[in-house]
Amino acid sequence: MSIEDRVTALEEKVASLTKRLELPRKEDWMKRVIGSFADCPEFDEVIRLGREFRKEQNRIPDFDDLDDDELKDRP
Repeated sequence: MSIEDRVTALEEKVASLTKRLELPRKEDWMKRVIGSFADCPEFDEVIRLGREFRKEQNRIPDFDDLDDDELKDRP
């Protein structure tokens, strides 16, 4: 392959890449989703239940919450 052929191939590749970069970008999906559940009581309930679940999962159990088997294993 001659140097001229190599330069031509490189120029074509650069032109192809440049054209791909100039294509319009896709819309950000988050912009489409934000607000799509506004005024939706079911979604508000999902959020409430999720918060309640996470709060319970992160709760440190009280001594009274432990059953007898768990108390035996404690030092």
